[in-house]
Amino acid sequence: MAERCVRCGISEEKVRLFDAIYDGRAEAICERCSIIENVSIIKEPDQERIRESERGGAEVFLKPATNGTGVS
Repeated sequence: MAERCVRCGISEEKVRLFDAIYDGRAEAICERCSIIENVSIIKEPDQERIRESERGGAEVFLKPATNGTGVS
């Protein structure tokens, strides 16, 4: 059985469906409905982002914020 858009019900056989957070749940939604509902599409990370996270790329988010002067 083909997956369908959570909003309009169109089949993945007719349009491309995307993973998105819709009504607080991860759901499949078509591009048209994602635009109408202003829903953000969940993108799979590319290889560079995966390598960055493995190197500890999250450290950037752990540093204290500064006001542009280097002083937090």
